[in-house]
Amino acid sequence: MKQCKDSDIYIGFTTVTSNQDAQVLCNKLVQKGLVACAQIGQPIQSIYKWKAEIKNEKEVKVTLKFPAEKLVELSKVMLEIHPYELPQWVYLKVDSNSEYAEWVWAQTQ
Repeated sequence: MKQCKDSDIYIGFTTVTSNQDAQVLCNKLVQKGLVACAQIGQPIQSIYKWKAEIKNEKEVKVTLKFPAEKLVELSKVMLEIHPYELPQWVYLKVDSNSEYAEWVWAQTQ
């Protein structure tokens, strides 16, 4: 198995309008081998400006865990399959223990 460095792991965040949308998105990303784990959070309240109008909406937060080598492909697929016209897609490089980094890598091969 490839040896991963702790810094090879990313956590990404997006939001969708419903738990059902979150499940569809997460299942597709895991099935495609782009993420090792997808977590669907509790509904959140989002306040933002969209097309010159203030929006106040309930959304569902999605957290995705993936290796650095999947970042470009995952970003492309995320923008293609996400139900929003312009989805939030933000990600951070994170530290983890090497066993977890290996697991994340192995799940996406």
